[in-house]
Amino acid sequence: MSGPFVFYAIAISVMLLLTAGLTVLFCLRKSRWWLLPLAFCASLFLYIAIGGGLRIYQSFYWVNADPDLYPKGRIVGGTVEGQVSISPEVVERSSYQTLKLVFIAGEQGIKQGGGLILRLGEVIRMGNKLQFYDCFYQDMWDDTLQLIKPYKQGYVSIRTPEGIEVAQSKPSAPPHKNFILNTFVTEAARYRKDHSAPICYPRNVARRHEIHLKLVKGSLEPGQQLELVLGDTSQRGPGWKMPDGEASVDFVFYADTQGDGTYRMVSSYATLEVGGGQMTYLEVLVPSTPSLQEEFPVVIKALDKDGFLSMLYSGTVTFLSQEGLEFPVPNYIFSSSDRGAARITAKAIAPGTYRIRVRDDSTGKVCTSNPVVVDSNAIEHIYWGDLHQHTILGKDANRTPEYVLERNRRVELFDFAAVSIHDTFNYWGVPPTEHEWKYLLELNERYNEPGEFVTLHGYEWTDFNHGHRNIYYAPGEEPLLISCKEAIGPEWLRQRLAGKKYLVVPHHTAWRFLNASVPYNWGSLDWEELRLVEIYSKHGSSDYFQGSYPIHRDYTPVFVYLYGETRNRAYEGLGSYAREALANGYRLGFVAGGDEHWARGGKAFGTRITRDYQPGRQAVYAKNLTRKDVFDAMWHRRTCATTGARIIVDFKVDGHSMGSEITSADSKVRIYCSVKGTSPLKHLEVWKYSTTEGYKQFLLDCKGQMDMEWQLVDEAFIENSFYFLHVVQEDGHLAWASPVWVDKTN
Repeated sequence: MSGPFVFYAIAISVMLLLTAGLTVLFCLRKSRWWLLPLAFCASLFLYIAIGGGLRIYQSFYWVNADPDLYPKGRIVGGTVEGQVSISPEVVERSSYQTLKLVFIAGEQGIKQGGGLILRLGEVIRMGNKLQFYDCFYQDMWDDTLQLIKPYKQGYVSIRTPEGIEVAQSKPSAPPHKNFILNTFVTEAARYRKDHSAPICYPRNVARRHEIHLKLVKGSLEPGQQLELVLGDTSQRGPGWKMPDGEASVDFVFYADTQGDGTYRMVSSYATLEVGGGQMTYLEVLVPSTPSLQEEFPVVIKALDKDGFLSMLYSGTVTFLSQEGLEFPVPNYIFSSSDRGAARITAKAIAPGTYRIRVRDDSTGKVCTSNPVVVDSNAIEHIYWGDLHQHTILGKDANRTPEYVLERNRRVELFDFAAVSIHDTFNYWGVPPTEHEWKYLLELNERYNEPGEFVTLHGYEWTDFNHGHRNIYYAPGEEPLLISCKEAIGPEWLRQRLAGKKYLVVPHHTAWRFLNASVPYNWGSLDWEELRLVEIYSKHGSSDYFQGSYPIHRDYTPVFVYLYGETRNRAYEGLGSYAREALANGYRLGFVAGGDEHWARGGKAFGTRITRDYQPGRQAVYAKNLTRKDVFDAMWHRRTCATTGARIIVDFKVDGHSMGSEITSADSKVRIYCSVKGTSPLKHLEVWKYSTTEGYKQFLLDCKGQMDMEWQLVDEAFIENSFYFLHVVQEDGHLAWASPVWVDKTN
């Protein structure tokens, strides 16, 4: 901290201590003991208020007084030649590592007085331009790289060619975990119009990852190299602590080649990937409804105890034979290029229900895939995906959009996906630029391959006052990015989307921001495009108040949790839950998503690497894998939501599929349920709602069966009703089949 700030902080602290001491003496001399609790509370309040004020003052003082933090014209556009490499390139999470980062000068070299700035973040190639993004607060890269204490973790040593001396420094920054401080610094930077690099979050916080090198003697000639040892252990230091989950980071150099204080990005950069620890179990993913006699993909993932990819796994897995299935090879040997996820093919030569079994030869552990149903007479297929994922573009996440979509396709075996960029973020960050929005649309087009992998255009409308919701555009529509900055409610959004073909999908509707009791604003009942609700995501479930996996927020201030996690979800009766909205007349199908901000896997149930649950998944029932078919399936609510497991659900009411709106003059309603689980089934719940009866449950105990069929009859159909299926597995996974509405006719 700077001198004036330290002086004021010490002076005010001394004044508070003197005031508290004098108050105690007064109470003791006058025997007014009852004043002591009041004096204590008053002193505590003053301490918090003044301390918060000092924090805010510090943030503005820092921005305006630190010439190294916000120098004018330091980093400019364009690139310079150079080569950057790091070894090793893949490491295990939670480990201590010693990494060798090498910079080789390009044709221009670096003159005496010039230098390098090393920044940690992520790089996106937008056309011919490299765009750098600072690591965000959720990146898990701690502020441990340091240049002072060689016996501490994260010590960085520099090795230079003979005759060259380098001065090294690391910009300091205010405590990066203070949310209010971060917010004020972001706004201060915005008002200073400091846009030399994107403000993904307070830039003075991001600078904690920087290392500055200046050549004070000698010049770095073309082809000469500087070597940085990150986590040097030569003087008894432990190394550099890696994040506790999957992560990646780009090491980007900016070079001042002429010594004039102007830095340009080096055209080459190095990437470090952090994977899971030792393989504990395998996971096998397959399509739910492949065609007969056609090869289909099989993804085998090696995972550690917390569900993170064991990227260094090099074992052999064997496919256990099963009648009706054919494999091109009897086993597969993992290589370093697999990064913990291998992809092979299989073929079903006979109709039936299958679960592929794979054994790890070194441990003997056997893994069973999600169910596969092969039906030569099938009209529709089941396609899986996640339409709610964030990236570094959204100012609230990390990982690039390319990484997310590539992982969706190669590792998660999704059939469809979308990247949900925030339109804005009320409390930090800035809206995406027109250039970023255009880039994302072009990327979606590049990854869209009908029949293989489908992308949808959309974004998240991030209105903290009325509730978050995702917008997905129909194929052929021009996608608009409409900000909620000036919005006065969802009706405002509806008016600006008039004439467009789209879907609006509310999510984490039961979330109470900072414990507020404001109910979710669903919008008008006649909003035709309001046809789905994201009933589950990594935040939890918005099904009903007493349901499993209650909504929470991992970044909510600690004081909010004093009364327990359930305080962070809406009270029942406010209309914020999906079942309340359905009862109030909204006709909503069910979908689930990740709302992921890491794209790193892991977080199995029971794991608390973060406060998040496992990301959700949604299934659509469609004839073909195209944008049109996926969008139409969602429009007609032929959807199923799960907590991540690929549970196959078939739900019909009077022969009509989930999402249907039908009429009936009969006094009976016939219901059919078929479920194929990924683990033993605990029970099936069919829920009915009518105005007279309210919610009524029909329950079937599955007694641990993997597959169940259930036919039942509601003999009390006397008024308009709707029905939906809720599935509970013994491992805790859930599934929701979209409702069927049955209107009574005479």
